[in-house]
Parts: sequence; structure tokens; C-alpha cells
Amino acid sequence: MKCPPKVWQRRAARYSTFVYHFIAQTARIVATSLALSFVIASAQEFRGSITGRVSDASTASVPSARITFVNTATNGSAAVLTDYD
Repeated sequence: MKCPPKVWQRRAARYSTFVYHFIAQTARIVATSLALSFVIASAQEFRGSITGRVSDASTASVPSARITFVNTATNGSAAVLTDYD
């Protein structure tokens, strides 16, 4: 018959089990958080679009009209020419 483990051995075993479960739970939380952040970040769109029609006073379309877009936050701008429609 073996002698029962000493008190410090039982405490060490309980402590190592606690540490193992704590690390495993923390790893699960971090992995889930990262996965969710990638899903949320991928839903962000960095481009936009503007649609419309350029017309004169008689409502006729103006072909090749130059349109300039200005980002008021950065003062950046972009210019495009419209299509024929």
C-alpha cells in the first residue's frame, strides 16, 4: 500500500489544474475575440460610390462634365469626368 500524498503535493496538483484551466479559458476568449474583430473589420468598406445625373437648366444631360469631390476632413480631392448618359 502506498502512503497518501502529502498536503503540499495535493495543493500543487490542484494549483496546476487551476492554472491549466485558466490558460485554456483565456486562450478561448482571446481566439473568440480575434475572430469577432476580424468579422467586424471585414464588414467595413473603405470605398464609396456616388450616382446621379448632371443636367443643365433644360434638364438635358451634360456629357463629359467635370465633377470634383472634396474630403472636408483631409482637404483631399478627386476629379472625374461623367459619361455620356
